[in-house]
Amino acid sequence: PGDAPSQPAPAPVSTKATEETSACRPSKRVRRQAKRLLPEPKHRLRVGGGDPGAPASRAPAMAPGTVEGSPSHCSVASQQSLGAQRQASPAAVVPAPPVTPGRRLAPASAHFLPLEDYDDEEMEPHPSSYWIQRAQASAEPTAKSRFYAGSEGFAWVPCYVQGYNPEERLFLIKWATSGMTKWVKRLNLRFDEEDHEHFEQRVERASHLRDAMEAELKRWVYMEDATQGHFPDADITEEQLHRILHRVAHELPSKLHKTAEKALSEMRAMHNLAVRRSAFEHQLTSNAAFQQHLTSLSIPVPTPQPKEQSPQKKRIKATLEIPRELSFDEARAKVDKGLFLTNPGLREAYERLSETWVEYRTGLLCDATLDGLELPCTVESFRENQWAALTKVADQLRIGWTSSNSVGIHYSLSGQFSFFETEWERFQQSRLFRFIRLTNLVMSHQLRGLILDSLEAYLKLFKSFALGPEESPTYPLLLPAGDEASGTPAPPKDSTFGDFLPPEWGGPGQAGAAPGSPHHGPPQPSDLSAAQAPSSVVSGNLPLFVVKLTTAEGRVLLRPSLPEVVSAVCEVMEGFFAQTGDIFGVGDKLFPLLAEYLAPVPLLSLSKEDPLVAAQMTAVRDIIERNLIGPRAVQQLYEEFEYLLSRDPEAYVRQLLEATPPPSFEQISATLFGLQRDIQRITNRSLSEVCFKLVKVECYEAKAALV
Repeated sequence: PGDAPSQPAPAPVSTKATEETSACRPSKRVRRQAKRLLPEPKHRLRVGGGDPGAPASRAPAMAPGTVEGSPSHCSVASQQSLGAQRQASPAAVVPAPPVTPGRRLAPASAHFLPLEDYDDEEMEPHPSSYWIQRAQASAEPTAKSRFYAGSEGFAWVPCYVQGYNPEERLFLIKWATSGMTKWVKRLNLRFDEEDHEHFEQRVERASHLRDAMEAELKRWVYMEDATQGHFPDADITEEQLHRILHRVAHELPSKLHKTAEKALSEMRAMHNLAVRRSAFEHQLTSNAAFQQHLTSLSIPVPTPQPKEQSPQKKRIKATLEIPRELSFDEARAKVDKGLFLTNPGLREAYERLSETWVEYRTGLLCDATLDGLELPCTVESFRENQWAALTKVADQLRIGWTSSNSVGIHYSLSGQFSFFETEWERFQQSRLFRFIRLTNLVMSHQLRGLILDSLEAYLKLFKSFALGPEESPTYPLLLPAGDEASGTPAPPKDSTFGDFLPPEWGGPGQAGAAPGSPHHGPPQPSDLSAAQAPSSVVSGNLPLFVVKLTTAEGRVLLRPSLPEVVSAVCEVMEGFFAQTGDIFGVGDKLFPLLAEYLAPVPLLSLSKEDPLVAAQMTAVRDIIERNLIGPRAVQQLYEEFEYLLSRDPEAYVRQLLEATPPPSFEQISATLFGLQRDIQRITNRSLSEVCFKLVKVECYEAKAALV
């Protein structure tokens, strides 16, 4: 009395009981539709039924000590489902109108779905193992459970938590008042540590979801069974059936005939059910007498909610009036006539636009694979290769694409529309005029996609040569040490050789190396910095471009120059817009009698000022600029020897010998040693071929001219 005796965790249900329960559950279709309408419960849906003989005024009485939502409380409801009640007394749960007098209905407060199936486990503050550990570590009760004490009602009574069954998801508790044990669900066990308000919100949320699901299932079962004969069935017509089969397949193999017949049978049943449900919901929302009838059967009637205007309706520009007296086929014909792409000819011409685009888009506007080039290549070869790919695709679009679209439109629509319209104002109101504008819009979108894809592929090509954040742009070149890191040689020490030495070795305004100083005499290996010694570092990378370090007009130059490299790369991207800017849409040649009104329409797809385009072009330029730091450093290494290009060797020797007073032997030796030192520095300044990630610099011509 007051408590259930101690017993182990509930054993699994027998096979026979499971089969009976499964047979009594609503059909899979009912459960699937119910889950679609409401949030899916956490566990398997179990449906039971209340006691048909219970009085309608109050809920079934519970024995003292039982717990609401516990297995002992739900045992009566779980033994009989809605299906079992329909077999025993069909009118008791889902009676067909009118109600048979004398029959008692299930009370509205009886629940046939377990509350725990709709528990939101994300609201659980701690796992079950935590609660068990806290309970075992405390000698006092750590939780409370609802206890039914007869006329006194429910009360939260302290209890000890002794165990947990993870398979059944049940907690074993021991009442602190009587010492009896019981298995309870989580929503019937409130721990002292958890927030009580949060726990109540959790229980209320689960109750709300269960009530909504039960109400929907009651309406569904009533609509599915009790309304047969009250709402007429509307079977699929033969015309609709043939149209559906035509969309599935033009012909079915003989081995699929039985499968097709089974599928058609299910489709007819689902169609009839959908029509019956549509009529049911219409009566449910518009017929007050029908709503009162459902209320008398303890079937909840949904509260009408104000409907907000959908975004689709907000964008409606016009409406199409359909007279009520028209039949379904007549209404469909009027809709097909009034709408746009429901016209078969227009739809065929619209689909042909995609087919034509696939046919003429043979590639991108650039060569992103460089399969036809032997790398590294010259900048001019790269430019010619890219422009060949660009002009090939652009010419195909300019000549064939527009013409093919015009021919396809004329072929698809010549039987339904006249292309010899003479009145411009009437033509502007026609669907054909709208379709021409739609065609040009689609073509602009297709061309825009081609340009964006080409820019993305072009950027991806140069990203393969991009330097990483930790990569040096001058690798594998070793820059001079000390003051020569900037490419400017360190000034020598004081000298007395005057005008007979080169400017860098004691010429006017410069200081030279005196005899006996560290810089006097032939250059020694120890005098060369790391950059001046032969470099053994090779990157192993296959660059894209090759440039030559050469001399002209007394200067050391790169051919082509670095600005020309940047310009050649960017010209390809600018060519995307130059070559596609003169591609026109359709319309001006389809209507010969309206030629004065219809001018060629350029396809305004993209411009270089578009933010997405500008970002990609800037990314390519940044990659090129950073990769050109290394070649620029190579050029600077040899610029200090440009004085050799402006001196005539014979005139220099003649000036040296005819000087008054004549130079001494030490002065001549120092001059020759300085020249010999510069020659060795030029030879060892860098490798003859310096390979950076994007550019390879060939130094043969510059070295030969300087030496």
